[in-house]
Amino acid sequence: TLGAPVTPSTLGAPVTPSDELSARQLTTVAPKVVYGNDDRRDWHELDSSDSDDALALRLLENSIMAHIFRSDLGSPDSDGVYRVLDDYPDSFRLGPARNLCPNQKFLQHPRLSYCSATLVGNSHVITAAHCVWNQMLCDDAAFVFNYYVTGYDDNGNPKFPAITRDDVFFCKSVSTNYREDSSGYSSGTDIAYITLDRAVPGRTPATYHKTLVRTTPRQKLLMIGFPDGLPAKVEAGGKVTDIGADTGFESFLASTDAFGGNSGSGVFDEDGTMIGVLVRGATDYVQSGGCTVVNELPNSDGGEGIIYVDRVVSLTNPVPPPSSSPGRSCEAALSIDASSAFSVDIADTSLGVGPSSYDASLCLDTAFGGAGPVFWIKLDGVRPGNELDLTTCGFDTDLSVFEGSCSSLSMAACDGDSGSCSVDYGSSIDDFVPKADTQYYIVVGGYGGESGAATLTGTYSSTDPEPPNPTSKRYVECGRRNRCSEEPKWADVDEKHEVRCCADER
Repeated sequence: TLGAPVTPSTLGAPVTPSDELSARQLTTVAPKVVYGNDDRRDWHELDSSDSDDALALRLLENSIMAHIFRSDLGSPDSDGVYRVLDDYPDSFRLGPARNLCPNQKFLQHPRLSYCSATLVGNSHVITAAHCVWNQMLCDDAAFVFNYYVTGYDDNGNPKFPAITRDDVFFCKSVSTNYREDSSGYSSGTDIAYITLDRAVPGRTPATYHKTLVRTTPRQKLLMIGFPDGLPAKVEAGGKVTDIGADTGFESFLASTDAFGGNSGSGVFDEDGTMIGVLVRGATDYVQSGGCTVVNELPNSDGGEGIIYVDRVVSLTNPVPPPSSSPGRSCEAALSIDASSAFSVDIADTSLGVGPSSYDASLCLDTAFGGAGPVFWIKLDGVRPGNELDLTTCGFDTDLSVFEGSCSSLSMAACDGDSGSCSVDYGSSIDDFVPKADTQYYIVVGGYGGESGAATLTGTYSSTDPEPPNPTSKRYVECGRRNRCSEEPKWADVDEKHEVRCCADER
């Protein structure tokens, strides 16, 4: 089952299972465990003359990346070097943070990362989807090479290679069918395919099975990742305990020594080909007297959940809906008659691409996200001067109104969670007053890039337009130049045009 939610730490602060759910619903799966002996090893403990260790070294140096919150990583200095590990706080290190007993491993190691990933192409990464299941979470992450231990100084503190600008990458886009709702329930397959902001030079991506290759009972496995946020650890003592027939070969179980933070770790066969992604497991630590120790279980109890990596193939080249599909874009917006009350059922808000930018200052304190896929609706025949109330219900929606042409849109109104629906976190824009001669578009999305089915409703506050009042300055008795045949009208408050009494023939 999916486990404890976590929140972004500051400067690598410990993320514990007791941390409260963050506004952005950053989640990790249940903590993991050691089976038999603790086989985790650091970079400096590997022997390059041994063929198995040489394979692990090649993967670690070329393909293994840590998820680190961008805010924790900080910015590079004038030399292009990230210095976050130079003076890492002692209280954030593993021993003090977990209250580990003195005989435990890695006591002085920092806990900087929160998930693991594997480079599988020039600019593509595979990881666990619960780490970055929407664009907002992906945008918060840095994907980092060189987070591993090269040795220790005279004080027993670990040493690291430099992490430079060339070792740090960011998220351009994320593709996954995994979703979490506002209650933390999930659906879809827990695997994600990420496109980085640029190509990775000078490193060799890992290879992976693009079709199902079933594991075999007691098959030997290699896993490399960042357990509990620690620098990279190589774990080569795990074996398959269940090949996953009862899951339809979506996932299998193994006795890999994995912890929270290993989520997304690549799992490899003896040839170094990636066969799976670590996503879930058993409890990490247990109490022993007044301190904590690693939870050790027999190898036969191995229950770490690993997604078969071929499941990512459907995400690598997703088939987009036809460009003409209503709702996919501003140009292909679904047109509706807005001259009276209306209701629109949207089957899936993930159909389209959102506007180039949002102005969240128009709806402060409503939890408006402004990210991810959307559905576009074009309002035809709006009633100028009449207050229009808009509501979306169905899931944790974002609702926004844009005006103008598709080539020159400006945001007019928005809302995150003000709606009163039977489900939580609906959106509502009240008392919106359309202007004359203006085209309006409704954009329906979801907080944090969430998507789903939703219903948009629109109602006017009065059934009839405001009656003309000949004594008002807003009552136009005759029309604009060369348009004297216009009927007298009740002008909009902000309407500006030349007004004169005239005759077309004069």
